[in-house]
Amino acid sequence: MRRAVVALALLFAVAAGAATTNNDDSCDIGVAPAATLLLPYFEVEVDKPPTRARTTIFTIVNTSQYPQIARVTLWSDLAYPVVNFNLFLTGYDVQPVNLYDVLTTGATAGFLTGPGDRSLANDLNPNHTSMPCQRDVLSESLLADVRSILTTGRGPSCSLAGQLGLVHQAAIGYATIDVVNSCNVTFPNDKAYYDELLYDNVLIGDYEHINPNLTTGNYATASPLVHIRAIPEGGLAGAKVTPDLPRTFYDHYTPHASPHIDRRQPLPVAFTARFVQGGTGAFNTNLQIWREGLAGVTTCSGYAKNYGSEVA
Repeated sequence: MRRAVVALALLFAVAAGAATTNNDDSCDIGVAPAATLLLPYFEVEVDKPPTRARTTIFTIVNTSQYPQIARVTLWSDLAYPVVNFNLFLTGYDVQPVNLYDVLTTGATAGFLTGPGDRSLANDLNPNHTSMPCQRDVLSESLLADVRSILTTGRGPSCSLAGQLGLVHQAAIGYATIDVVNSCNVTFPNDKAYYDELLYDNVLIGDYEHINPNLTTGNYATASPLVHIRAIPEGGLAGAKVTPDLPRTFYDHYTPHASPHIDRRQPLPVAFTARFVQGGTGAFNTNLQIWREGLAGVTTCSGYAKNYGSEVA
């Protein structure tokens, strides 16, 4: 009997030693601090005054003591990267962003903090480059192009050669927020982006859809942003460390010579959700489901394939 117990103990020890210690090597998405945050859907009525316009607000929190730069990219609903801007976050900083303000006034300058607004301790992030964070405002001509793409699907980037988004009255799309090493304006579909992307799991956040119109709405809904962790975390931008994953979140855009270089968890393909339906109150449940675009879209006409596609 004693020998059986010893053998069982040895078997358990071998099994325990073979288990991975990288608990994020999976598609299970939680709300722990992450390197990328996904806002799966935004909707902004850019043609109405702020007191009556539906809008989307999101808030980013830096959970670390070091300053962080978060690159916000707004995408059309056909996965075309439309515009981006940077958020400079001091240690333990919180930054709210109202997309109505961004898309109607270009108000992104307040998201960047100048050197005089930082303490000495907040300058000590060894992963940041010397690139300064400039206080820029999106020009009206650029904003007009952005609004056109997010409402009509057309813009000067492709003129009449392709549909970059679907047609709707409001500006609709999704957003990604990534930890980066500088305040450049490179997009995730540019291979140079992966020389700027960092791997620090330090961001958390949530978002709200708000309809202030007393006639058609007067309501708000809220949810956590999708938290996508880097695996393994830490290190300099551009470091070629391969995670133990079959694919990653940005694999459609990473350079062919460096697959998985983004190290981001892929999103799951199966999920469950709470819902309520029927009853005396006529309750119902609406689901907003985000799906990544097709790989290999390189032409203006290619983005239309992201509508109604069966395989992502």
